[in-house]
This record gives sequence, C-alpha cells and structure tokens, in this order.
Amino acid sequence: MKLNKKETLNTDDFISLPDMPVERDIYKRNLDHLKILEPNHTEVSTIEVIKEFTDPNTGNFYPAGYKCKNDGHGRAMIWKTNQSDKVPPQVTNTRYEADSWKGMVKIYDNTDSSKSVEKPKEKFLARLKNHGIEIDDNRLSAIQPLGFASHLIDPKKNPNTSGFSAEQIQEAVNLLHPQYKIMQDYICAGNISLHKKSKGKPFDFNNIIITASLIALNSFEVTPELMENVDTDNEKYIHGMKLIDLIRTINKGGKNTMAPKWDAITQIVNEFDGNGVLLKHWHKNNMPTLDLGSYVTCISFVLYWILQHMKGATHENLPKNKKDWSTVAKNFSEIVQEKFIIYNKMNIDNILKIAS
Repeated sequence: MKLNKKETLNTDDFISLPDMPVERDIYKRNLDHLKILEPNHTEVSTIEVIKEFTDPNTGNFYPAGYKCKNDGHGRAMIWKTNQSDKVPPQVTNTRYEADSWKGMVKIYDNTDSSKSVEKPKEKFLARLKNHGIEIDDNRLSAIQPLGFASHLIDPKKNPNTSGFSAEQIQEAVNLLHPQYKIMQDYICAGNISLHKKSKGKPFDFNNIIITASLIALNSFEVTPELMENVDTDNEKYIHGMKLIDLIRTINKGGKNTMAPKWDAITQIVNEFDGNGVLLKHWHKNNMPTLDLGSYVTCISFVLYWILQHMKGATHENLPKNKKDWSTVAKNFSEIVQEKFIIYNKMNIDNILKIAS
C-alpha cells in the first residue's frame, strides 16, 4: 500500500466513482449530519489499483487503474440527490494505492472515521452485498445467527460466535452466503417476512430457528444454483424443495396439537409461540433465545425435528436419551451424510471408483 499526496478532485468526478465493494448500505444509515456542509466534509479518500487482482471471495476482477471511493460514500449520495444545503465544487482527495484484495479491504477498514465506523452487522451485510445478495428482512439481517451457524458447521475456521474481526465475518459469509440467498429469495420472497411475535400472534421465528435453518440448508447443500435448475430427477433438488417448504410452513406459525403424533412443524412452532415446555427450562422467559448458555441444545432441538421431517419419520417425543438429540447441532452435517447417502462424499467417491 502506498499513500499518495493529496489531490484536488471535481466533486462530480468523485461522485461518479464506484463504491468500495464492501461498503455498507448507505441507504440504511442516518445521514442527517451530512445535510449541512462542514469544512471537513470536503476531505475524502479513494483507492487506485496499481496491480491487477481478483477478489478471492467472489471472483470479481480488478484491473490496474481501477478506482473507487474509500470513504465519503454517504456524502456523495447526499450531494448527488441534492439533500445538502451546499455542494462543494471540489473535494480534497487522499489517494491510496492497492495491489491486492486484502490490501484494498485493509485500507478501507483502517480509514473509517470514528464517527461513521462500521458495526459488525454493517460489515456482514456489506460482504453479502459483495456476493450480490441484498437482505431485505430485518430478522435475517441480524449477525448473531451467522456467528453461531458458521461456528457449528466449521468451528476450526470459525472459532468465535461473536466479537468478529472483518476477516472472520468474511470467512463466515464465504461459508453461508448461498444459504442466505435461499432464505431471502425463497423464504422471504415478495412481501413475506420472518414471523415476529405480536399481540394475537405469539409465534416467533427467532434467531434460533434462523440459525438452524442456515445449518440445515448448508448441510443439505441447498444453493441458488441447485434450485434454479429445477431438476425434478435430482434427489438434492427434491430434498431442497422439501426443506424450503418446511421452513416456509414453520414461518406461518401454524400447528396441530390435536394430532395423536405431532409432526415436526407442530413440535417446533409449539416451543416458539409461548406454549413450549422443553426449551424454556434453559431460559428465564417462555420464549427461547439464542445465547451462549443453551445455543447447542436449543438449535439441536430444531434441527432434530427438521431431520425427522426430511426422513419422513413421525413419533410423539424426543428420544429419552438426551445425548441422542441435544448435541445434534454439533454434527448435523455428518448426520445428514449418514442418513442420506447422496450427501456422503466418501460413498460417492467409492461408487465412482467402482464404476471406473
């Protein structure tokens, strides 16, 4: 990285530069403090690529000579949309140079002002956006499920459940961005949102269920590419549709407690609509929430019943041996591989060897 001398830019030229690829969503920020032009508002910075490189997370290519904003994104938007009392004709720009994706992101992270420093949630959503994923649902945009889901799926690469660095957020997003797109495009499509408890509608599709859904979608390898192909002869596509339909139905909050054997939907919804018996033992209130003290047990409960649904199994209660269900979240992917041969990579490799 090289820091060049300051230079003067026409404001229109600065506004026209592309945004930093991992810039947070400026349209969701409160920018009222920028509507009155202050002298420091004319101090901006940009990044110029001096050696071509590729973003290892998305495959996007950045040629030598590529330029983008480094900060001042909010000001550029305010000026472009005529929301400021004054628009300066010129700005003073500090131009940084980068020769790698890591270097470019490091410049960006290091030059955030203390007033507008990005929160982890903003970094998370910005990195999803870099994968072309726009999250509209407020519940789905919470960062907590990202941390717990990525940790349970791959604790070696994702050792923390919170307190992430930008690099750790990127690692988790690299793992789960396909499943976030499935949740946004197939579960939260149109005017549908993840159900939030309200007066008269006590069911809560909260962070525990979101986390379990992400883990299940990842373990059953449900990706946008798989679902877009609509191959009804593909077992993975069939399982993907079955899982998506299950999550959609859970989100409606309906249940049938009059049935002699409760189905998976009723088992899950009942624990998250204020009538639960089991999970509330790990919480001070009747509505289970995602926390360090009980996340494995609570997520395991949801995943256990998701697995029963995917297997087509029905029974009245959880296994009497707590170990048979309460740690499911820690090895759910391995359980899926055991129960569904199509996901067992070792078996597939052996079949290919025999066939050859």
